[in-house]
Amino acid sequence: MARVVISFSGEGRGHAARVLSLIQALRTSQLYILCPQNMLQFMEESTQNEPHVQLLAIPSLNFRYDANGRLSYVRSCFSAVPFLFRMRSYLRELTEVIDQFNPHLAIVDFEPLLPRITHQLGITTLSLDHQHFLAALDLRTLPWELRVRAEFLRPSIKLFCPWADAHLISSFYRFPQRAGTTNYRQVGVLIREELGQLPSQVGEHLLVYLRRNKAGAWLEQLKRLGRPCVIYGQDRQGRDENLVYKPISSREFIRDLASCRCLISTAGNQLIGEALAVGKPVLAIPERGNFEQQINGHFLHDSGLGRCLSPAKATRYQFECFLDDLPMFRERIDQQTRTGNHEVLQQIQQMFPFSMATKANLGETADLHAGAAP
Repeated sequence: MARVVISFSGEGRGHAARVLSLIQALRTSQLYILCPQNMLQFMEESTQNEPHVQLLAIPSLNFRYDANGRLSYVRSCFSAVPFLFRMRSYLRELTEVIDQFNPHLAIVDFEPLLPRITHQLGITTLSLDHQHFLAALDLRTLPWELRVRAEFLRPSIKLFCPWADAHLISSFYRFPQRAGTTNYRQVGVLIREELGQLPSQVGEHLLVYLRRNKAGAWLEQLKRLGRPCVIYGQDRQGRDENLVYKPISSREFIRDLASCRCLISTAGNQLIGEALAVGKPVLAIPERGNFEQQINGHFLHDSGLGRCLSPAKATRYQFECFLDDLPMFRERIDQQTRTGNHEVLQQIQQMFPFSMATKANLGETADLHAGAAP
């Protein structure tokens, strides 16, 4: 049986969702998943019926936020100091584990330990994430305020994945690449098979996903809107007038996504791509200070598949304007949305001949949107 080791970032559930799609695709292989400690429970619940998967908890780097819920890069850097101080020890321990597993292929989703280990051991490595868009993007296409920050942060991408034999950038949008980046290939968002097994219907509820408890005043604006809203990510349960709060559950969330009227969310790449794949227009509200989400929101707005608002502008009036335009967004989604499952499969086949047997699994979701009924 072929052996594959996979690692992923612990910052947000988008990385975990992408890895879950790989787990489903590679059922003919033995998988060793280096799982961030804060994602371990979620992954254990999501892979309990996947006997080919073994999970190993590892330390990870995570964002830090200020008292007002704004992402702080300064605090995030300071919080990384203990990780960096122990990094040699982490690498030494994990190198022994990976060497014993003896994988044929490694797949890295913006996680800094595994690519350093595979480089040392000479293991073929595929980088599959969204964040490397920053390394390949032609920054001249961005508004100047985003361009300046992108120039500043671009060098940090190499620190997370200094070595890989191939780079795939999974994104819900196509972006213009700068010269000299032909080693970076753009693919669509990977879609989990359970999302393709549910019929996509236009229901009454608005699906809302937030990554942090401090969402600001715009949740109150949703209450004033009066429409039924199902909300995830707020560490609470129960009903507050038209707002229904639910705990994080992968299966329940997918059911609510397939049956919602639209998605209102922070601007994470993976979730936006999943929503568009089942024909759901997206209103993105990037986290304050989150540079990557601001760029995602820019390209979402520019694509015409949804709209982007800053938290300060997320008012009842803007929500109503977005809902009025849903038919237009749905028509555009039908014409433009793509998924990346087939493209990722092709790359894995090129790097790893044993993966030919996974074609049937990965191909099942590749034409997901074509079969959806928005």
